[in-house]
Amino acid sequence: MTRRPVPRAGLAALGALVLLLVSASPASADAPRPTDYRSTVTDVSPALPSGATVRVIGGDSLLELSLPKGHTAVIADYPTSGEAEPVPYLRFDADGTVRRNTLAVATTANQARYGASSTVPDPGAAPRWETVATNGTYAWHDHRIHWMSPKAPRVVAADGRVDLGGDDGTWSVPLEVDGKDTVVTGELVLLPSPSAAAWAVLVAAATAVALALGVRFGLRGASLLGVGAAAGAVGAATATWRAVPPDAGASVIPVLVAAVALVAALAGALGPARVRLVAVAATAASLLGWGVLRWSVLARAVLPTTLDPWLDRAATAVAIGVGLGLAGLLVKGPSPRRRADPDPTVTVTPTA
Repeated sequence: MTRRPVPRAGLAALGALVLLLVSASPASADAPRPTDYRSTVTDVSPALPSGATVRVIGGDSLLELSLPKGHTAVIADYPTSGEAEPVPYLRFDADGTVRRNTLAVATTANQARYGASSTVPDPGAAPRWETVATNGTYAWHDHRIHWMSPKAPRVVAADGRVDLGGDDGTWSVPLEVDGKDTVVTGELVLLPSPSAAAWAVLVAAATAVALALGVRFGLRGASLLGVGAAAGAVGAATATWRAVPPDAGASVIPVLVAAVALVAALAGALGPARVRLVAVAATAASLLGWGVLRWSVLARAVLPTTLDPWLDRAATAVAIGVGLGLAGLLVKGPSPRRRADPDPTVTVTPTA
């Protein structure tokens, strides 16, 4: 009897893809990510012109200003000691063009969440402008709207509000809109982290179902479950990608990883037997890699997504669980074929 080969190619593909996906990094050092902080705008004084908006994106990551054509705005640089007046950081022109001063402290400091800058602004120097948008809308990281430490604040109000220095702990960002001094005021709230226990149960359940389908129907049957998990991953990843402005660090990597999982799962379910092993390995690796990249959505209160948070978490938990189940099937290897039982109705007569 010839033994079936150990699925070394599939296991090698699984390991290589997991390492590749885990090592993948977001497109920006300050891309919005799951967090327990929510920063919101509470007041704009005086009111913005009709059609203009200002909002926080990504929990507490980005402040976005949108102005219709015909209006202008200037956002000043962070104030520094010895400066008579902050130099301009951003400029919104009436034709919708948005420019950033490369000589401003904020241009360097805003590249990272807890970033600093060695730039020494010269109030007498002419700004060096670079175009960052042409539609009158731009989102930038602003250190004034979030807590500037990776450690949680020790003192938080009963309602979760974090003291950022303003009245009642509020934050403020000064603007100049159509030549008028304008102040955007907001608050930062620290929310309780959701329990990840329920989502761990869903991960375990998805793993068990994938294993059961694989044992009962083989890799093709398990791949059908992979198709569903990968489709959910594509939807969740796309919702996160679309929730973040492209110029604010939106990463397409999770979308591509989920798409790879979907294509591989379809190949495993519908393709010929000779490609099924590698297809299942690619599905498992892609789902696991995608889940590792997004693991924090299961334990953070605020998610950068256009979906309801529970849908995002459910898609992530199912993807991780199915990925683990498919990986388990690969490690277990194919079950040996059962030998046919002799037909009891056949009588064997010995020959002379």
